[in-house]
Amino acid sequence: MRRRGSVALEEAHGQSLTLQHTGSSSPSRAFLPTTSPNPNPPRLAAVKVAAAAGRRRCRRNMEARNWADLPLDAILTIFHKLDHTDILMAADQVCASWRRAAPDEPTLWRRITMRGTEALSSRINLCGLACAAVRRSAGRCEAFCGEYAGDDGLLMYLAEQASCLKSLRLISCLGVSNEGIEEAIKQFPLLEELELSFCDNVTYKAYAVIGVTCGPQLKCLRLIV
Repeated sequence: MRRRGSVALEEAHGQSLTLQHTGSSSPSRAFLPTTSPNPNPPRLAAVKVAAAAGRRRCRRNMEARNWADLPLDAILTIFHKLDHTDILMAADQVCASWRRAAPDEPTLWRRITMRGTEALSSRINLCGLACAAVRRSAGRCEAFCGEYAGDDGLLMYLAEQASCLKSLRLISCLGVSNEGIEEAIKQFPLLEELELSFCDNVTYKAYAVIGVTCGPQLKCLRLIV
């Protein structure tokens, strides 16, 4: 008489198995799962968080910020972080409130920095932009730095509009000549700093005039050829 028996085993993964023993000389064992394996529980919390973050990003992308609503002090803080070339070419054109804010801030134009490149100067009249910046200073410009943004015409305009100039730095201003610099520096009695770097058309002849005209009050003279 053959005996049958069964023993229930619990696997480590929570799977219920039944071991059947036939009692024959060559016993056979069959592991028959009585329940299906439990799948790994989904990370529902992480999925929900990711979905919510995606929805928030989508809403932010769809909402257009109205830059005209920024308060004046915030606009001026942005302007003070920018080069004056950027203000005149881009920031000044954002909206009417930004355009009004730029001329109304005297300290914004007291120290003018016009940075350019050779490629940019071939496409845009940087000297014209520099004159516009000097004009906005309303005679209060104390420092001017121009890179690829200076010629004899700008120097004459500075001499007329910025007699209180204390610092003049010209870098790669190929339109500046000996005659232009010699004439202009006579109009800056308060000049304390002068830089002429890579201005190929300014030579030792102008350096001699600079030494005689500005020597007593100059605190810093930088000449790089």
